[in-house]
Amino acid sequence: MAQPIEFIDAKTRQAGENRSKLLCPTSPLFQFIDRARATLLAMPHIPPLDVRPPHIEVLRDREVGDRDAARAMRALELAGRAIDVTAAASFGRLGKALVMHTGPVSGYGATHSTIAFFPSGLTDADAAKYIAAIGAL
Repeated sequence: MAQPIEFIDAKTRQAGENRSKLLCPTSPLFQFIDRARATLLAMPHIPPLDVRPPHIEVLRDREVGDRDAARAMRALELAGRAIDVTAAASFGRLGKALVMHTGPVSGYGATHSTIAFFPSGLTDADAAKYIAAIGAL
């Protein structure tokens, strides 16, 4: 099932947005991420998670120029893009994070939304187990 990417406001910087754009809390994708997080937290032996409101990073720390314009342009490029939340390929491990791949944008490259960040680390085996659990949603 594909869920479209929806932001609170793709064009305007919201409080809490620095390198990212916040997903709209009423959107199906935001709600899916909330359910995915609840599923992870309900699993036995889950380590502590660090979670922020669902968002997609679109700027790098070292990026120069008009950051607000770049953020808005990239958010508009992502807005409406459908993410298949039933496909295991839509998810992966990025360092210590379990992420949902949201595709590339101009001037940035591949983007993602973090489902959960594991401060103590995340192995490929654990990531596969968590992705399987999320796939059952």
